[in-house]
Amino acid sequence: GNPFGGGGGFQGNVNPEDIFSNLNDIFGGGGPFGGGGRRQNPNAPQRGGDLQGRVTLDFMEAVKGCSREMNIRRMKKCDPCGGTGAKSGTGPTTCTECQGTGVKMVKRGFMYMQTTCNACRGTGSVIKDPCPSCSGQGRIPETKTVDVKIPPGVDTGINLRVGGQGDDGLRSGPAGDLYVEVVVKEDPFFQRDDSDVHVEIPISLSQASLGDKITLPTLKGEVDLKVPIGTQPGDRVVLRNRGVPVLNGGGRRGHQYVHFNVVVPQKLSDRQKELLEEFRKEEEENGQIIARRSGGDDDGDSDNNNGRETIDGSTGRSDGNSFFGDAADRVKKMFE
Repeated sequence: GNPFGGGGGFQGNVNPEDIFSNLNDIFGGGGPFGGGGRRQNPNAPQRGGDLQGRVTLDFMEAVKGCSREMNIRRMKKCDPCGGTGAKSGTGPTTCTECQGTGVKMVKRGFMYMQTTCNACRGTGSVIKDPCPSCSGQGRIPETKTVDVKIPPGVDTGINLRVGGQGDDGLRSGPAGDLYVEVVVKEDPFFQRDDSDVHVEIPISLSQASLGDKITLPTLKGEVDLKVPIGTQPGDRVVLRNRGVPVLNGGGRRGHQYVHFNVVVPQKLSDRQKELLEEFRKEEEENGQIIARRSGGDDDGDSDNNNGRETIDGSTGRSDGNSFFGDAADRVKKMFE
C-alpha cells in the first residue's frame, strides 16, 4: 500500500503549502521546489531606483571644475504615512490569503505551482486604509534641486555618481544614486586629446625666419614663448604639464602642444615688395630657391610659358589675430 496512507494526493488536513515549504527548508531553498535560493522576505527594505541626468559644460568649466545645480524628478518617501502607505494612525496588516508569504500554491492538474499572491501583490501585507497623500504607495513624486560637484578634468561620456540622490527606498530601504552624464563643448582654440591640448598659432613670415617672443594662452595662464629662428610650418613646441588636469590624477596634468602656422601675407606695401625682391635675388644667388621658377611674366601671360596654362593659386585666408585674442580673453576669465 501507499506508505503515506491512502490513495494518491494529500490526505486529511495536510496543507500543500506547508509540505513545499518544509521541502524547501530541507534542501536549503535550492531544491526542485525552491528554484533558486531561499525566497526573500517580501516586507524587507528595498533600495530605491537609480536616476540618470545630463549636464553640458563649456571647455573651461571642464578644465577647472565647477558646481552645477540640476533639477531632478524623483520618488520621495511620503511624510504623512512615513513611507508605509497606510493612513496615519494605522499600518499594514498581514495578508490573510498568503499568511504574509507573498506567494500561494495553485494546483494545476496533479501539480502544485507557486505563484504571486493576488491579494497583496507579493508584498505579504495589505493596506486596508490607504494614505490619502500617496494613495497607499508610500512615496510621492517631487522635483528636487541637486548641487553636482564637477571635478577638474572631466570629459564627454563620463558618468558622475552622486550618492543617495536617486529615488527613496521602500520600507525604510536606502535611496538610489544619481548618475550625471557629462557633455563638454569643443573649444575653438584648445583642441583636446584626452588630457593633452593642441593649439595652432599663426606667425608671420618674419617671425618664422628671424624668431620672436610671443604671448601665448595656456590652461594655467599666459606665458611668453620664444619662437625659434627658422621655424617651419607645422613645427611644434611641447609645454609640459600645461594641459588638462588628469581626472582623479592627484594633481597631474597633460601637456600643451603648440603648432606653428606660418602665414604668408596676401597684401604687401611697395616697400615690402621691394625688400622681398631683394631677398629673392639673394636666394637665387645663394642657390636657396627650392621650387624651379617659370620663365613667364608676372602678369600670367601664357604666351611666354611655352604653351603651358597659367593657373592663379591665390587662396583666401582668415585673419588669426582676433581668434588668438579671443582665446586669451577666455583663459583670463577662467582665473578671475
